[in-house]
This record gives sequence, C-alpha cells and structure tokens, in this order.
Amino acid sequence: MNLKRIKPAVFFILSLLIILFIWQALSYLVNSELILPDFFAVAESFATLFTDKTFYLALVASFCRVLAAFFLSAAVGLVLGILCGLSPAIQQLLSFPISFIRSTPVVSLILIAVFWFRTTTIPVFAAFLMAVPVIISSVSQGILNTSQKLLDMAQVYGFSKKQKLLYIYFESLRPFFTGSLISSFGMCWKVVAAGEVLVFPREGLGTLLQSARIHLETQRVMALTACIVVLSFIFERILSFLLSHIHFSSAQIHGRTGNLIQHGQAGEPQCPSITVKNLFMERGGKVLYRGFETRFESASVTALIASSGTGKTSLLDYISSILKADDKISGTVEFDRMPEIAYIFQDGRLLENLTVLQNVMIPLVNRFDEKSAEKRARTFINKCGLTEKAHSPVKSLSGGQKQRACLARAFAYGCNILLMDEPFNSLDLPSKINLIQLLKKLLKDDPKTVIFVSHNIREISLLCDRVKVLSGSPLTQKVNSDIGEFNTPDALERAVLQNL
Repeated sequence: MNLKRIKPAVFFILSLLIILFIWQALSYLVNSELILPDFFAVAESFATLFTDKTFYLALVASFCRVLAAFFLSAAVGLVLGILCGLSPAIQQLLSFPISFIRSTPVVSLILIAVFWFRTTTIPVFAAFLMAVPVIISSVSQGILNTSQKLLDMAQVYGFSKKQKLLYIYFESLRPFFTGSLISSFGMCWKVVAAGEVLVFPREGLGTLLQSARIHLETQRVMALTACIVVLSFIFERILSFLLSHIHFSSAQIHGRTGNLIQHGQAGEPQCPSITVKNLFMERGGKVLYRGFETRFESASVTALIASSGTGKTSLLDYISSILKADDKISGTVEFDRMPEIAYIFQDGRLLENLTVLQNVMIPLVNRFDEKSAEKRARTFINKCGLTEKAHSPVKSLSGGQKQRACLARAFAYGCNILLMDEPFNSLDLPSKINLIQLLKKLLKDDPKTVIFVSHNIREISLLCDRVKVLSGSPLTQKVNSDIGEFNTPDALERAVLQNL
C-alpha cells in the first residue's frame, strides 16, 4: 500500500482515535471524574453548552473582544510594520519595545492592566499587545523583501509613490500580512480567554471556565476548552478562506495628478543620440570601466557585445539612471535631445498579479488622462498580438507572451530611447524570430535609439544596424562598426570572437 496516496483525512481520523483510546484508558486507570473524566462525559457536557443561554451571551462577549483586539492589532501592526520596513530608524526605535512585549508573560500583562482598565477591556488590551508585534514583524519583513528589480523598473517608467506602494510594496507584503493575520487571530482567542479567566468579567467564555473551575466541574472545564479550540480553528479557517479569495485587482489604475500629456503629443519624440564620457565604474570590488567613452547614434539599433558579467547591464543601468553617480561611479551621459527612456529587462519585471492591460497602463496614467492612456495601451497590446490576453494576469502568460507585454509597455510609454538587456535570452528559436520581426515592425513605425545587449549573433544580424564589442578589464571598445560591413553572420561572429 502506498501511504502517500492515502488521504490526509484518514490519518486525521486515525490520530483522533488513538488520542481517544489513550484518553479512555487513562480515565479508566485514574478512576476519578474530578481528575480525568471519560470522553463521553465531556462530550455530553459539550453538547449541553448549546442549550444554555448564558453560554451564548458569553460567546458573543468573547467574540466581540476577539474582533476588537484583532482589528486594532491589524490596523496598528500594518501601519507600524510599513514604517519599520521603510525606515531603519523607526525599526530600531521600536525594536526594544517589541522584543520586551514578546518576552513578557501574558499573565503579567493582564495583571498589570488590572490597575489601568475595566475588566471588560483588559482581555482586549492583552490580546492586542500579544498580536501586534507579530503583525509588525511580518509586515516589515514583507517590505524588506520587496524586489529591488521591480523598484528599479518603477523608477524607469516613472511610477508615482502611490503606485509603488500599491502595486509593488503591497504585493510584496501581502503574503506576510495575511499569514500574520491568520496566526494572530488564533492568538487573540487564546489570550482573550486567558484574560477573562484572570479578571472575571460579567460575560465571557473565560468567565465560564473560571466558574466551572471554582465549582470543580472538570467535565465543563474541558468542554469549554474544547469549545474555544474549535471556535478558534473554525474562525481561522474562515479568515484564511476569505483572505485567499480577496485579490487585489485594480480596474481603477491610480496615477499622479498634475501636468499630463495630451493625446497625440507623446509617442513620436525625436530620437536623441547618447554620448558616454569619461565613465568610471567599480562594482563588487572590480573596476568595470575607467575613462570609458562611446556614442550611440540617433535612431539606430546598436548591438552591445561583451563577455558575461563584465558590465553591460551596469552600463544600461547608468544610462537609465537606475545607477547613480557616487564615489564608485562617475562620468557623464549626454543626450542631444530630451530623453524619454524605456527599458526591456532580461527578466521582464512585470507585475505578475496584474493583467497585461494594467501593466501597460500604470506608467501611462502619469502621462495621459485615463481615457487616452487606456486607448494607447490597448493599441500597443493589439500591435503586439496580445488582444485576447489583455485582461489575463501576467503570471498566466508564457515567456514569449510576457516579452510581448514588455514590448507593449515600452512602446506605449512613448520613449525615444529603448534599452534592451538580452530580452530574448530564455525563449525558443521560433519565439525569438517572431519577437524580432515584431520589434522591427514597431521600430519602423516608431523609430527609437536602441541599445541591444545580446550574445546571440543571429539576433544581432536580424535586428541591429551597428555593433559595438567591448572587452578587457576594465572594458574598452574594440569594435564599432555598421552591421553592413560584415557580409554574413559568420563574418560578424569571427570579428566578435577575435575581439572578445
């Protein structure tokens, strides 16, 4: 028999039967209803709870306290968690109080609160203090785990602060936040019950527990305990179900208000040339460029070839301003016209949980009014052959379809400079050829200054006008030629190999 094929429910029933057998055996050996009543007596007491009016009053009172503690801790934990994730100073400031609260016994917090609050409020206060550090830590961890690559993409495409918060930070922290909500909800049930046992409010499940203990009703104590466990489990499952079916999908795309481009003004800018002067760049203790200079001609598609890991992507990042000048990076990048830069990354960097249309539209609503932005987005989605996928989540697309979405985003953005970092690297040959043909058609209709990083000679031969080969350490320019100077792809490949 293959145990892996047996349903988990069978193991659950089996473990339950084993526990019941041990329970009954111990009850028989102890032979004392006060110390360990048998299972059937406890089950009978459990059933009678639902015929008692005071039980329902206690249940409602406890449930209200649990909800109050839960929503209060969720709201405060979310805000403080975001602040801790975004600000190391705030994280350091709150680090000691959070650690102190976590280390303090629940009983101590409840007894201290007796001097401050009414008995009905103390369980809420104690549950809040126990739950909020869990949520703060989880949310701040979610913020810290935010993809820097997505933030770089957002910078290139001009996301507003609100867009970064909604579409990048929130998506990153959401699994952490929902996980902490589920665990803290169960914690609130336990702490509220413990608080009620100690402070003995007028109504509450903990009050019933304490009353049963005083009257030595062991069966009732165990029945009430089982009831609290079952209720906690049921409401945790309900919360988990609700959270798993709440998807952040914005039919409303949020953009910044201010000076918007009128329809028709963007998308046909004149193409600038790009001149890099006296570039020095050191990364990871390695000097990539020293005194490096080159020029990319206006409205040309220039291939940039160098060995892997030598600094091609870093050059694109510096041109796009993802990398800023500092003590390890210096040099100037000059444009003879106002640059509007789009970037097609090797890994796409799309927002996976949003649709294709939303991914293309989000940068546009900062540049156009919403109606024009949607019209422009749909136009380029259609041009890129994704009409039927416009409302599909990006995570459901194939690799080739994702790159088409990246092309749609870049061209819809209205750029005059397009940076491409090995965009076809992970695709099969038919997908590469189809995308190159699509890209050539788009560039024919809407010329741009393109820097195309690739190692693939076939891609370069099909797409590019010029080729630059960089080699050495630091990198220097060895080849700077028109593609037409090489009669065949083989001739280009030989030239590249000779100079790498």
